[in-house]
Amino acid sequence: MTKPIKILVLDTNVLTSWVERTLYVNLATNNVIELHWSAVIESDLVEKSLPNQGKSPEQIREIVSALHDALPDAVVHPSIRDFAATSTIIDATDRDDLNVVAAALAAQADYIVTKNIKHFSREMEQRFGFRVLHSAEMIKLLNEVYPDYVAECIATVERYATKPIEDLFTNANLGEVPTMPAKPVKKLRRIK
Repeated sequence: MTKPIKILVLDTNVLTSWVERTLYVNLATNNVIELHWSAVIESDLVEKSLPNQGKSPEQIREIVSALHDALPDAVVHPSIRDFAATSTIIDATDRDDLNVVAAALAAQADYIVTKNIKHFSREMEQRFGFRVLHSAEMIKLLNEVYPDYVAECIATVERYATKPIEDLFTNANLGEVPTMPAKPVKKLRRIK
């Protein structure tokens, strides 16, 4: 097994989407990326985001259980030092973004993946040494580097989708839905 070349921390708004959650988790279980989030991000997912989508407590438990089963080491625990470092640089309009940056520091992430990039500054990226990308841009980047894996994971997501997911590809400027890979990948699973 080779070490993933990119370490990603997902913001709650990315984990909330079952399409993106499934795509990123499958890429991580295939060792294409290393994926993390913090206990605070997970708590926000469980207490706010998923209930706001109408998920029942049982559905939420199943989602969290599936995440932990797939990626048992994904949850990071930022230190007081991580949080202290974030408060000196971030002019966050959303204080929850401090938790995302602290998680990225704890995970030694290469990227924060979010749908709210406006909450993160270039100065912060330069100081802490990671990039902040919109989820669509990250999918585009991963597709350029790992087209076979991304195509297989997208095909898995499509099998479970109840409505077309072309918007994900359009937003990522992927054009057409990528074709199936030539090489086999690990068993993929739905995290819904």
